[in-house]
Amino acid sequence: MLMLSNGTKLTNSTLKIYECYNLNRVKIVFTKHAEKKFKDLAILGVKASKKAVIDIVDNPVHKDVKSDYPNTIVSGNFDKARILRVVYRVERGKILIITFYPAKKGRYY
Repeated sequence: MLMLSNGTKLTNSTLKIYECYNLNRVKIVFTKHAEKKFKDLAILGVKASKKAVIDIVDNPVHKDVKSDYPNTIVSGNFDKARILRVVYRVERGKILIITFYPAKKGRYY
């Protein structure tokens, strides 16, 4: 169960409502894998930032909650040719960023 800053208690069945709230009030945690991903992508010349990842979680262009349940996969524009996909899960009242990756536009939606 999650609790919003206004005291509202949320269960898994009301999670959609929770995701509509401003993420600035929710703690966002990056896994070790996600932290390493920034360095790995930088080596390949792909400059992703935590702000870009958080912005996509906050305002996704596309959202998939079914294919990798209980994880959520959101996508947003990254550059002219690519989108950035972010895999996360809501766990113990915080958002856990598991991984993220660039993909060609049109591949997933």
